[in-house]
Amino acid sequence: MLRSTCAPTVPLYNLGPSAASLRERIVRGLRQPLKELPPCLMYDARGARISETLCRSTDYDFDRVERTFLRRHGAEIGRCVPARSLLVEYGSGPCRTTQVLLRHLPPPAAYLPVDWSMAQLKRGVRRLSQRAPDLTVIPVRADFTARFALPMPQRRHARTMVYLAAATLAALEPSQAIAVLRGIARLCGRRGGVLVGIDLNRDAARLERAFNDRSGLAKALNLNALSHANRRFAGNFQRRRFLHYAFYNEALRRIELHLLSQVDQVVAIGGSRIRVRKGEGIRTACAYQHSLRDVQRFADAAGLQVEQSWLDEDGPFAMLLLKARDRF
Repeated sequence: MLRSTCAPTVPLYNLGPSAASLRERIVRGLRQPLKELPPCLMYDARGARISETLCRSTDYDFDRVERTFLRRHGAEIGRCVPARSLLVEYGSGPCRTTQVLLRHLPPPAAYLPVDWSMAQLKRGVRRLSQRAPDLTVIPVRADFTARFALPMPQRRHARTMVYLAAATLAALEPSQAIAVLRGIARLCGRRGGVLVGIDLNRDAARLERAFNDRSGLAKALNLNALSHANRRFAGNFQRRRFLHYAFYNEALRRIELHLLSQVDQVVAIGGSRIRVRKGEGIRTACAYQHSLRDVQRFADAAGLQVEQSWLDEDGPFAMLLLKARDRF
């Protein structure tokens, strides 16, 4: 286990994939018939700053919708979470939404933010250390779609609760969502549970507007994947040869982010060379529009059941408290 320091008193556990394995994943994705890059490439230090600015823009309202929901229903949700719980969040990002949730929860034994991005974790830890200095924070860099062992706090905890924000759930394709929830069921056991946010606004125009925002921040974040690959893996991507393209795929009910090649070209990364044709796209990220029924189906397949639900029709937005079934 590698440990690095992201704040003077907060150790950061680095359980994420090695640079070599990430490079192999990048090359493997670029060699597929439908080329792709892992979304984590967007979120180096520069990408983390762009992302946080994007989340404050008028076109991109997903995080604001969830924070508004938590302000309205946080007290009810907090009554369902036992004191001294260990709170784990997958896909924590910079912890802006978590701040609102924490205000309504009984004091947790510790908070474990888990994210792909070291930069996002560091920003989140800095934010929480300023606003909740008494909170024990144990940040973990890891791919939460794969199996990994969470570090446990020294302080005893009553049970484990996991928080999946709506944006995190949206980033998971159905099979991934089931696998992640199945892992959470194992982590939490019968005593714990998982809070899942679900953005139920199915307006495709809203999604396309958010990821083609007028400020160009989504474009900058998408293209940052190429800059990050160049710096970290000796790539030779030329940003000016690619166009940002985001569209709603009606058949798969998801927004897709692509980088379209404007010319025939050969890109190199990690000693590998890959041909990219003019007009060919490299998919960088997807955001699914999972329905309430979808999430209930994912939960059932993972051995979980709905214990409590909250619905805000103004959003529209929902949050479910899932717990393991007795036979799990």
